[in-house]
Amino acid sequence: MGPSKALMVIERKRPGSFRAEVTVQGVRAVQAWDGVTAWGIPPTGTGEPEVLPAEAASAMAAEADVDGPLVDYRAKGHQVTLLGREKLDGGDALKIEVRKKGGAVEVHYLDARSYLTVRIDGKRTIRGTQIEGESFLGDYREAGGILWPCSIRSGARGNPEKQTLTVEKIEVDALGQVRFQPRR
Repeated sequence: MGPSKALMVIERKRPGSFRAEVTVQGVRAVQAWDGVTAWGIPPTGTGEPEVLPAEAASAMAAEADVDGPLVDYRAKGHQVTLLGREKLDGGDALKIEVRKKGGAVEVHYLDARSYLTVRIDGKRTIRGTQIEGESFLGDYREAGGILWPCSIRSGARGNPEKQTLTVEKIEVDALGQVRFQPRR
């Protein structure tokens, strides 16, 4: 996060729960989605959980989708369109538009050989302002029979400054709950 590092643990559970706990310089913050309500414990304040605005709930609901929007996209109410091929730094990629049930639109780039997602472009509303963002995914590793990206660089489109999430450990239990622990 900028020049500082943060310890983060992310938990996801099917069919759609999400919890992230972040500690920066000894200060803890929590955000969670139970499938109905988004809540958080801000790093300042009473230390008690607070209901979060709809904007945060929407973002967390998307994060809670363990499999991502392409798996069973029809059952999730999304529309997917193949836009063609595009050259990326790593080679050819399939360019796929995902129109999510809630109206958000993302463009996913899948490596043409492995079919792993290598980039995602989309728009997000952050504090009332719409931002065009991009995420670059890589360093895939297997856990629980699934390949997971263990390096994710994200930020505003065209801005060279990106936040990097580097995953140290992934645990998948028998019930399909996923726990990510980024590197310190």
